[in-house]
Amino acid sequence: MVRMAPRLTFGTATADWQRRIDVDRLRRERAERARAVMRARGIPALPAARADNTRYLTGLRGPEFAPQLWYVLFLAEGEPVVFHHAGWLADYPAEAPWIREWRLARAWLPGAGPDACDAEAALFATGIADQLAARGLRGEPLAVAGFDARAQRALAGAGLKTVDGASLMLEATRTKTVDEIACPQAGLRDHRRGVGGRTPRPASGRARRRYVAGGWSASRPRFRSRRWPTCVSRLSASQWCGACLTGCRTSRRRPGAGSA
Repeated sequence: MVRMAPRLTFGTATADWQRRIDVDRLRRERAERARAVMRARGIPALPAARADNTRYLTGLRGPEFAPQLWYVLFLAEGEPVVFHHAGWLADYPAEAPWIREWRLARAWLPGAGPDACDAEAALFATGIADQLAARGLRGEPLAVAGFDARAQRALAGAGLKTVDGASLMLEATRTKTVDEIACPQAGLRDHRRGVGGRTPRPASGRARRRYVAGGWSASRPRFRSRRWPTCVSRLSASQWCGACLTGCRTSRRRPGAGSA
């Protein structure tokens, strides 16, 4: 039977007088969930790349314009080891004190050529193997998630036994924490009370179908009709929002004095 989430009594802002979205708890419970799945499968270590994996396991972010620019060695027992991009490594550790182990990431972009990519991937595998050896895990199975075939070959070339880690991550992320549920709830409520609540819903036709499918937005002036007012004509000067200022720029009406 489906159990509904409790009613949300707070928004996205922080406060000292009420327990709201707790990001420390969010990171902790995500990590605990991943470790529980790893222990159940007998997997002591998980090298993971790609934003959906690294963000879940560590709570960190990084450059995502190409895959595998940074990655994490997540352990079932012990602190994770983060291999981060050189451009972030100088400052990020001070901003993320919950991570204690930081290393320089090795990345290979296809444009560098196959020889350079293979050499860089070998350094990546050596770095992972050294960390495992320091913890007595060199001969244990290694679940790998988010890495390409070159990384898989490099890990095998370093004498590491690898298994699929994608299914492990899917199992870990399947059950959401209380804060993971609260985050979209808070965002959706803010939208309904903000732009979504002030923007009139189209009555019928193509515009209504677009509203239902993707959400009606004031930033789509080509779907407006004179049959209903826009958000611009319904708001006073003190009620302008960011979406109106950027999305209604084609309207004849402009923000007046004192507009926010």
